[in-house]
Amino acid sequence: MPNLDGFGLIEEIRAGKPKDQVAIIGVSAEGGGQTVRFLKVGANDFLVKPVEVEEFTCRVHMQLDILDLVAHCRELVAKANA
Repeated sequence: MPNLDGFGLIEEIRAGKPKDQVAIIGVSAEGGGQTVRFLKVGANDFLVKPVEVEEFTCRVHMQLDILDLVAHCRELVAKANA
């Protein structure tokens, strides 16, 4: 993957894993249109450099919480359909 940029990497990851199983946080020195582009290719969130450690940590925890909630919802649906 030597010629792969961040957008291509996200697309590769999404080709193998659904959005509700892997959280991706894009990071770039540019904001604006980059934010929308990252989100459109499959990122769950986006940060502009320089990234504050506390904000990054909070966003990672938020994405992990979302993944846990999605997994819990799947379990509840599976039980209801059993």
